[in-house]
Amino acid sequence: MVRAVSGRCLSFIAFISLLTVGACKSRGGEEGGGSAGGNAAGSAGAKLVLSGGVDASKITVSDKPTKPLPVAIERYTVATDEHFKLVKLVELGPESPTELHGKLTLSIDPTALPANTTAAQLRAVGVGQFVAPEDLTLEADGNTVTISINHVAHVMLLAPLPELTLLGTPAKILVGTTRMMTQDACQEWLTPTSPGIAAIAKDPAKFAVAADGTITLDAKLETMPVDAEGELAKPDDVLRRGGGDGANSSIVFASLFLARGNLIALVSGFMTYPHEGKTYRGLWQWAYVLQGGKPYFVDAFDPGKPRLVPLAEATTLYKLEVGRYCMRNADGSPIDKKVFRSESPSTPSGAGSAATIQVTIPK
Repeated sequence: MVRAVSGRCLSFIAFISLLTVGACKSRGGEEGGGSAGGNAAGSAGAKLVLSGGVDASKITVSDKPTKPLPVAIERYTVATDEHFKLVKLVELGPESPTELHGKLTLSIDPTALPANTTAAQLRAVGVGQFVAPEDLTLEADGNTVTISINHVAHVMLLAPLPELTLLGTPAKILVGTTRMMTQDACQEWLTPTSPGIAAIAKDPAKFAVAADGTITLDAKLETMPVDAEGELAKPDDVLRRGGGDGANSSIVFASLFLARGNLIALVSGFMTYPHEGKTYRGLWQWAYVLQGGKPYFVDAFDPGKPRLVPLAEATTLYKLEVGRYCMRNADGSPIDKKVFRSESPSTPSGAGSAATIQVTIPK
């Protein structure tokens, strides 16, 4: 039978396809006076329908997940705790049932959500023992959510922490790096000689750095949503499109500095960024550049207002946590990443505000 593991009786309905399983059960008698083995509160007639011969007796739905979590989930605990509240955990089996397709519908107790959070703000991530986290489509109707299932062993229902605005999707945050940076040939996204980049980089009127770190770029770049193909666009394509996500902006600026002969590094990791009264936190990709023998963070969070920030100050101000590097010299030779090591920072002017750092950039 399906087990609903909870400190409270859990009401849920799940639909995946073909095989019907009887009414949802929970640990009755723990709260609310339910009887052991009876229908979960409000779930009379609830059913779970599966395909592909998946063993329904191994399916568990928990609205108060306890540790230790399954191995497939435990590895993502730190990233989860820093960004989300784990609202429900659905275990479909010990291994990823690759033939499993369909929809899972769960009812949500609004009192179990963080303050000022609704079911419509929840996010779903699928995880398998040998499958990377995957963002799942979630549709909300009042206090009911329906999640599309595909090739996963576990479904994590997550509520973003209310004090944060997320950078990156939940699955990307759990993985901890961008798709571009997982490629063995990540340097292919650094294109200093491509026509669009080269034409801008060679003209000081089109690309320049002022003494206060302000970057002048004679090309329109703005933040916009991108699909899976757009995530891996090359710099010239990003310029033609007029922007993209953080990874897209980072490769444009990295390629421009590389074309000028600067040492650069692409970096993916976690960042906390205060901006216009909000605190953004999550996965980001950025560039480091060596200018006048000193390392700088290329702040392209707003790609229309880019600037250089001394690396030590940026590391403190934005709580940079480096995950992966991708580096090269202008001639393609490797770089010792120690050149981008952050030194002990001085206290930046107006610490806590992304708009008040004053720097002098050496030529």
